[in-house]
Amino acid sequence: RVGPLVISLAAVVLSFLAASPYILLDHAAFLRDFAFESYHMKTGHLGGAAGGPLGAVILFAGAIGWAPLLLAATGAILAVTRRRKEMILLVPVPLLFYFFLSTSRVQAPHYPLPALPALALLGAFPIARAASRFRPARAALLTAFAALLLSTGGIVREVERGRALAAGDSRTAAREWIEENLPPSSLVLLEPHGPQLASAEERRAFGEEAEYGPIREKLLRAAARRPAYHIVSLPTFVVESDRSARYYEIDLYRPFDAVVTTLDVKDRYRTDRVSFPRQNRFYGELERTFRLARTFRPGKGTGSVVEVYLRNGPPSPATEIVLDREGAGSDAYVSYVRTIAGIYEETGRRDAAIALLDALLRLRPRDARTLALAGMTMAESGSLDEASRLLRRSLEIDPSDPKARMNLAVLLCRLGRCGEGLPMLEQLLRERPGDVELLGNLGSANMALGRTGEAERYFRRFLEAAPDHPRSEEIRRLLEGEISPGETPARRRR
Repeated sequence: RVGPLVISLAAVVLSFLAASPYILLDHAAFLRDFAFESYHMKTGHLGGAAGGPLGAVILFAGAIGWAPLLLAATGAILAVTRRRKEMILLVPVPLLFYFFLSTSRVQAPHYPLPALPALALLGAFPIARAASRFRPARAALLTAFAALLLSTGGIVREVERGRALAAGDSRTAAREWIEENLPPSSLVLLEPHGPQLASAEERRAFGEEAEYGPIREKLLRAAARRPAYHIVSLPTFVVESDRSARYYEIDLYRPFDAVVTTLDVKDRYRTDRVSFPRQNRFYGELERTFRLARTFRPGKGTGSVVEVYLRNGPPSPATEIVLDREGAGSDAYVSYVRTIAGIYEETGRRDAAIALLDALLRLRPRDARTLALAGMTMAESGSLDEASRLLRRSLEIDPSDPKARMNLAVLLCRLGRCGEGLPMLEQLLRERPGDVELLGNLGSANMALGRTGEAERYFRRFLEAAPDHPRSEEIRRLLEGEISPGETPARRRR
């Protein structure tokens, strides 16, 4: 005869699998992800050590309150000493959670939550025993008084939380100060947990990318109310946090206008200077290269301590930049550095862009996307032959890249070789018939060759496909004869 305990255990297992079927359906992924979380618990969050056994007790108290926690402990003792089987079954649940939290290097406030039902029932046990000694009316009164007393701590915490929210957030204050004191389109480096600033890149996407079409105007109107900045976020890795070291090099960011740090991240690195030497060197160089303009503290409100550094004087002249050698094998690192170089080029800091792209090509000489970006940066600086060479090298490595192909075709037109560039654009349009940038560039290329009829046909297709494109007004004026063909060069794609 199967006992109740076996039935209960089987019900638990079946319920767990019914709620999480992919443990069986994708067992390999489950084992991989479970191993990662186990590694995370052993190594810690951002490299920090947890509070051990005492820290686990504080977590439980924060989740349920000190008085209810003591009452639950009393209930557990009574359940064992009085041999109340139905209550003893609840005792292992919080004990197991406490054991795992005590030995883990990661202790988050929400981790004890699954144990709260068992703790609540254990806490109710002493109250029920005490109430059972009185008549029903007095027992009800005693129970109500105990519930009110036990809930007072939670009520006080919620009132304090409400007051803190009403007092404001340091990140909001930092954002408002930055928007008042930093010109739009400035370059801002943000550490995690800092202020939420409007991004110039996101705003441009609102105007250009098709996916935003139905709500483009609303997004643009909302974005216009706030200044937009070129934002780069410093990567922070929860697990194996030493991977962030290669991003903490001041040479990457000398032309930036502002750097915003947060003590939520900074203090984690500064408390362990042996494990994080490069991060701490970065903070020291930051204080010498930039000036601390403002510090925003949460006070009685919420948020982290936010520090805003502004650059001292004009950007330093570009020098030879040495990138992290181990970063050559990291696509994420290469992409990050390439993004910064692209922002430098876009904002007119061309010398800094060229220096950074040179460093990136020394690190990874056959990176097609870096070669393509370097080619267009050289084209904007006037070195058209060098630009053509770099773009051709890029296409030798990745001949399918449509952006590099279009940019090379545009460059050939700028070199007066539209007869060579035009077939490249036509081939691309056959592959991507709905690409409005290609339509516009084909119109410009045909116009440069004197094929006004073909140019007009492509321009009209462009206007039909993208009437709100940033280039649409220019093309309308060209078709109406208000500007001359020479004023409408082909455009590259970023």
